[in-house]
Amino acid sequence: MIVTLKREAYLPDGTLGMLEVNGRKFPTLENQRKAPDRHDCCLPVGAYRLVPTQRAGGDKCYAISSPMLGVWERPSEVPKHVTDARSAVFLAAGFTLDDLVGSHVAIGKDRSRSREGWLLAFSRDAVNEVRTLIGSTLDITLIVEDVCSTNDV
Repeated sequence: MIVTLKREAYLPDGTLGMLEVNGRKFPTLENQRKAPDRHDCCLPVGAYRLVPTQRAGGDKCYAISSPMLGVWERPSEVPKHVTDARSAVFLAAGFTLDDLVGSHVAIGKDRSRSREGWLLAFSRDAVNEVRTLIGSTLDITLIVEDVCSTNDV
């Protein structure tokens, strides 16, 4: 199964995108790694493996990994010689950029902007819907691509 994440806008505090699963679209918020004068999202553009998992708090989600792109499923898998590694990256529920501790891609059913920043609505419902759309499929590929230029929104 192929799932796509198309980035729509790079903003100073985060990245907006759209996740598509079986024709159904879900707005996303993505953390940015802090680097001066550049947009460095938690996931480089490319192909990843999605693995159903459960986070420490009990929330069901998907782990995202592609060692070829410098993203490992668990911190213990990162080779000692790799200095700019990402690990424990999840496609998970989250309502604001502040909810995205570490490297995560949060999904929702709707996205809006408030004085406090970008918000996702019904995020846990969106994760459950994605889980239903994926079903028992174990061979899941996430394709991350850019469809925007910097600061489109």
